[in-house]
Amino acid sequence: MRFKKILAPGLRYFVQPQVNDANRVVGYECLLRQKRADGQWEVPHQLETLTLPHIQTLLAVPFQKLPEAPIFLAIDLFYTQIMSPDFPDFVNWVMQRIAPLYLVIEYRSERIPNRLQQYRFLQKIRAAQDEGARFAIDNVGSDLSALKQIEWLLPVVDELKCSMAAFRKDDPSIWLDLNLAFWNKLAKERQIDLVLTGVETEEDAALARQLKIQFRQGNLVGQPIEMRRIVSDRPVHASADARDHID
Repeated sequence: MRFKKILAPGLRYFVQPQVNDANRVVGYECLLRQKRADGQWEVPHQLETLTLPHIQTLLAVPFQKLPEAPIFLAIDLFYTQIMSPDFPDFVNWVMQRIAPLYLVIEYRSERIPNRLQQYRFLQKIRAAQDEGARFAIDNVGSDLSALKQIEWLLPVVDELKCSMAAFRKDDPSIWLDLNLAFWNKLAKERQIDLVLTGVETEEDAALARQLKIQFRQGNLVGQPIEMRRIVSDRPVHASADARDHID
């Protein structure tokens, strides 16, 4: 069976916080992990082969205990999952389960579909946005191909996520086609939220402050934890603005 390997026992969703420039939590990204024989957790292989009903099954239990605050919960989806006939029902199911949290659909662009496929994809995203979801592009990189991969998506993008792994240079002489300043400028021009992910060191955090990148995510900000611990370890208080902060 196609899904036998990835649906083996031990799959679990963890969440990693995202903070704003005041170091207040604005939301969490859901990260699927699989337990190895040695007890460590790792990213499962072939995540794109998961069907949306399978993802619902994995999310059903952790969704039973969530903070009651107008912050976001982000779920990573692949092209085939978004293009699935199940996508509208999945979006509605998630939004009903997590309210008053709101949904962010995260997508890593690894292909440029033909024009008809682009049109259908954008239709699906706009329909989800009409229901109150937001759309984020994950892992934009530092070479020109990164821009080409997402140009067709820019009309519907609410958030761009840049990983420090693509921009960190051991050798200052290394040339980056697209640096963080480029993405920062693009985001501001298009009124898109820019998020710096993979923030691992104080130097990474200092760079975000220098460039006035408002949102940050990474192990320096917070390690991935089990969903239930959002409530038990860190009580939250709703703010007036969904992307403002929680205590």
